[in-house]
Amino acid sequence: SGDDGASAVSPEDNNKGGSQTVSEPSENVFDGGFRVIGQLFDTYILIEKDDRLLIIDQHAAHERLNYESLKAELEENGISSQMFIEPVIVNLSGEEFAVFSENSELFYRLGFDAEVYGINTVIIRSAPGEVSWSETEPLFTELLTQAADMKQELIAEEKQRLIYTIACKASIKANMRIDEAEMHDLAARVFALENINTCPHGR
Repeated sequence: SGDDGASAVSPEDNNKGGSQTVSEPSENVFDGGFRVIGQLFDTYILIEKDDRLLIIDQHAAHERLNYESLKAELEENGISSQMFIEPVIVNLSGEEFAVFSENSELFYRLGFDAEVYGINTVIIRSAPGEVSWSETEPLFTELLTQAADMKQELIAEEKQRLIYTIACKASIKANMRIDEAEMHDLAARVFALENINTCPHGR
């Protein structure tokens, strides 16, 4: 699919009856040097490594990196947050407000400095990691919906759904131009992962 984290094509594949074979490595083949060729469709990073062409979906790759970082932070002292110069005011439905009230400590651990600001209203002064100001309100309400669907059974496995959502919102999007230094940094960080070649959803 278009959301593959990384796939590889070797020159030998181009000489087999004219059909190109794309294979998913079963082990970490990314140790050592590599060269950034460029960005395709402002969505895929093209990498030359040895005799392979590696194609990295920039959103899927960044989502995996964010997920691994957020998961580690949550398991320790909670997800770190960034403070906004201007807070985000979120107007909620009565049901959403009740979910927040019952899970305010969880949202604090997820990186939100949020508190009641009025009737069915919450003020958010900081948000997790690299989540932007504009993404904060839709992310917050989406997490409230997920928390409500979980019926308060927020065991570790179910919390992963919330981290997936945060990681996705904090990630570089498709159709976003990034420079060569950013491409190189993203690729190097992905290659350092141990035997992980997909986003958190397995794409």
